[in-house]
Order: sequence, then structure tokens, then C-alpha cells
Amino acid sequence: MTQKLFGVILKKLIISWKMVNTEDAMDGQFRGRQARFNYIDVIKGIAILFVILVHVDQKIKPNSIVISNVSSIGARAPQLFFVISGYLTWRSADNRYNKSFFIKRAYRIIPSYYIALFLSLIFVYFNSTFPTADNIIAHLFLVHGLSPYWINSIIEVGWFVGDLVIFYMLFPLLKKIIKDMKTSLFCFIVCVILSSLVLVLYRTQWNQDLNKVEIFFTTQFFIHQLPCFLLGIVIFYLDRYTDEDVIRQRRVLISYALILIALLFIFYIFNLNKRILTSSLIAGMISSWIVLFSKSIRNVFDNKIFTPFVYLGKHSYSIYLFHYLVICWVDKGFSLNNSLFHFLLLFTVSLSVSLAISVIISQIEYRMEKKRIRKCN
Repeated sequence: MTQKLFGVILKKLIISWKMVNTEDAMDGQFRGRQARFNYIDVIKGIAILFVILVHVDQKIKPNSIVISNVSSIGARAPQLFFVISGYLTWRSADNRYNKSFFIKRAYRIIPSYYIALFLSLIFVYFNSTFPTADNIIAHLFLVHGLSPYWINSIIEVGWFVGDLVIFYMLFPLLKKIIKDMKTSLFCFIVCVILSSLVLVLYRTQWNQDLNKVEIFFTTQFFIHQLPCFLLGIVIFYLDRYTDEDVIRQRRVLISYALILIALLFIFYIFNLNKRILTSSLIAGMISSWIVLFSKSIRNVFDNKIFTPFVYLGKHSYSIYLFHYLVICWVDKGFSLNNSLFHFLLLFTVSLSVSLAISVIISQIEYRMEKKRIRKCN
């Protein structure tokens, strides 16, 4: 039964991949508008694998310190996604900022999100306390990121989408304020200060024992993740400053690396985590350096060996939304232990099923977007 299931999933993925390649050849102009750099997709593809690893590790808890330590890298992947989102969104807005800009963002976020929300509500209905009406309404209008009691209550990884939508709501304001490198750095520093103020106020005035409240006010609250999104805008201007100049690229990378090392030293020596600064800020800065470095060697990622990661990167958003739900279903339906075999089995199944769902949804979204652009033309 398991072999047949894997066979069907693999067959669907191969067929979908062939369909994508065929449509690419037939409609190069349309795909050209949606073209992204391979190095970005490779980074996202590797990051989503670590996200699945960390969540499988939380369920299985294998008796291996090495696996747990490696898997823990996935906890910092959302900050990488925020940085990349800020970079790509600002790059897109720099080329074309009009009504279609926001329509494209909605096409990419909403369909997968609502499907994940519907499936998650079914799972919660059969396995947990059903959410309140206000909670469901908040999720339907994508404002669940505003409350610690909503943010992760239906979709277990929904906080990422909640924060991302808030960033897009703030985008018109950011577009009016940020005009160059200086203003982008100014906004970044202001948001870091606001994040620190929230941390200090929470620790001194609002401190509560509830785990979800603490996680919200020390990690998931959008003000703590907004600096990561803004770092994406900062590296957009850094990228423009270097402008294919290899010497400038090296100077920027080395200078940025030295700043990171100094900040890491201060952060851990003085134990500032969740007291004055968040680990999300550190993760965001490291992520932005990784993006800049990858950009400087981007030709390497055109090698065919990176093709699977490019493919995963293009589907990373939907995989992110569905993988945890698949993990929960499998964990609920089967008796899994802490063995390495069950760890690898759960990782493989969650990756395969969530990727299959993602491919199906992406094909639907692709056709919808294609019709929309043709209609506009």
C-alpha cells in the first residue's frame, strides 16, 4: 500500500514537471515575466527542507543530538523567507508599482492559504477544540497575526502568513518613506528599536506564563519580524550599489560579515536574546548576508545539480503551509516511535505529499495568472 502511494505521488510529480517544462517552451514571454533567479530558489529550496526537518524532529524526537542540532536550523528559516520576500517584493515594486502589483501578491498568497485553512479546520474539528467564530473570521481576513490567541491556533505555521500580510499592508507606507539606502537603513533601525521596546515592555509590564503569549511577544509578533523584511529592502540597495562590481561586492560582504561577528559576540556574551534583542534579528542579518553572498556567486547555481532545489524553492510557500498538516495527519494515523527509520519516513512522506499538493495548486494558479495577464493585455 505504501509503495503504491509513493508510486502515485512520484508519477504525479513527474507529469507536473513535464507540464511545466512544456508550457515554459510554449510561452516563454509569460514565464519571462515571472522569472526569478536560480540562486534565490536554491536558497528557499534548502531552507524549506530544514523547516520540514525541524517539525519532524519535534514530533518524532529521535535519540540523536546531531539530528536535533541540524534540524534546529529550520527554526530560523522563516527569517530567511522574510528577507527574500522583502528583497523580491521591493525589486518588483521598483520595476512596476501599480494595481497589478498587489493583485499578483494576492494570487501567490491567498489560494494556497485558504486551502490550507480549510484542511486545517477539518483536522482541528476531529482532533481538537474547534476555534471560536472571531478566530475563524480573523483567519479568513488574514489578520490572525494581530493576536497571540489567533496567530497559530488553526494553521500551526500560520504566523508566517499573518506577519507577511501585515508587511504587505504596510508596503504603501514603506514605499512613500524609503527612497534609497539611507532611508531603508533608517526604517530598519527604527523597527529594531520598536522591537526592543516591545520586548522590554513585555518583560517588565505584560509578562505572562502562557507559552503562546510569550512566543508571540518575543518572537512571532510582526514588529519583531519586520526588520527581517526591511533587511531585504536594504540588500536590494546594496545590490544596486555593488552593481556587478566584484571589488565592491567583496568589500560589502567582508564589512557585513565583520558587523555580524561583532553583533553575535555582543548578543551572546551579554545574553540579550529576548531581553533587548530577538534571535530573529540575528537570523535575519545572517540570512541577508547569505542572499548577498549567493548573489555574488549566482552562476554556480545554474548547474543542473541544483535543479531539485530550484524546483523545491519555487514551491516553498505551499510546502510550508501544508507540510505540518501532513505531519500531524501521519502522526495521528500511525504509531510512530523515536527511531531513525520513522523520522526519515515521516520526513519523506510530508515532503512528498506537501510537494504534490503544491504542484497541483501551482498549476491552477499558473493558469489563473496566465488568463489574467492575457486579459490585461
